Amino acid sequence: MKNLLSPKVLFAPRAANSSIFVKTQLFFASSYFVQICLLFLGLFAASFASIFIYSGEQELSSNSTVFNRFWITTIIYGVWSGFRIFRRNSQDLEIQTNVYSANGRSQNLLTKLSNINKYFLTIIIVGLCFSANQLIWCWSLEHTSIANSTILHNLTPIFTALGAYLFLNQRFDNKFLLGMLIAIFGAIIMEVEDFSLGFERFQGDLAALLSAMFYSGYLVAMEKLRNQLDIVNIVLGCCIVGCIVVFPLLLIQQDSLFPHTFHAWLSVIGLAVVCQVIGQALIAYSLMTISSGVVALSHLLCPCMSAIEAWLIFNQGLSIENLVGFSTILIGLYFGLSSSAATKKQYD
Repeated sequence: MKNLLSPKVLFAPRAANSSIFVKTQLFFASSYFVQICLLFLGLFAASFASIFIYSGEQELSSNSTVFNRFWITTIIYGVWSGFRIFRRNSQDLEIQTNVYSANGRSQNLLTKLSNINKYFLTIIIVGLCFSANQLIWCWSLEHTSIANSTILHNLTPIFTALGAYLFLNQRFDNKFLLGMLIAIFGAIIMEVEDFSLGFERFQGDLAALLSAMFYSGYLVAMEKLRNQLDIVNIVLGCCIVGCIVVFPLLLIQQDSLFPHTFHAWLSVIGLAVVCQVIGQALIAYSLMTISSGVVALSHLLCPCMSAIEAWLIFNQGLSIENLVGFSTILIGLYFGLSSSAATKKQYD
């Protein structure tokens, strides 16, 4: 009878479930093919941003759209984080008779909180870079053509590779660099028909280039954090910083804080849930195995996906340039993903 009531027997099912969960996590973390699939799924979700922004900005300003994206995501991840803490505390109560285990869990929680404080500055940098990227890119679309803004924004892989080389000590082989050049060339092909030069658009072009640099900083800082903290804490901290940054801008410009129609609400909720909660979380998850340079290179698929989505949803035609550019980007991605730079983190 005593053996049946022992903690080892009582908590055997939960231990088995925990073992299955750990094995599942190890499988997703160790399989490079699965990581690539999750990255592409995250990019597919993130590619809907232009659809939701286009739909929501018929009523809201770009700043309001970004603000609603952040605060909705903050609530979702805040509730999720609270649920995880509640669940962890409940598990502690179940084994409170085991003093050593209870103390171990308390120390583990204190260690996690200490890690969050330790990387607090990096979390702020991630939030600032992502907020600046969203705000500046939206501003560039108002002061230059979509083609100019898209081409310059697609230079993100160059800045990301440079940042990873300088701050993360990563090295990229010739195969990756060739793939990056091919993919960027493909992205340019998709928009070159509408590309235009002119001094009056110089500010918008410069803003688009600056937004690419900020997104590169976001990916590099995210990769550094991803090895230390879990996705929930990173994305939650990023969105809290984003709310703090964008809210004063809304007050200064006297923009509307919240949508007023059901259609606009659907747009901002879709932007937050699909693009931020799902898309950016999966992209952040992939950074544990895949380098930020390769993730940035894979982002060149987003304009292709957005063009296909616009074709299906808004019946917008696909040109020959779109198809040629899409094919060229896929060729560049093949070189990039099959290079040693992409798989290096598996063997570190």
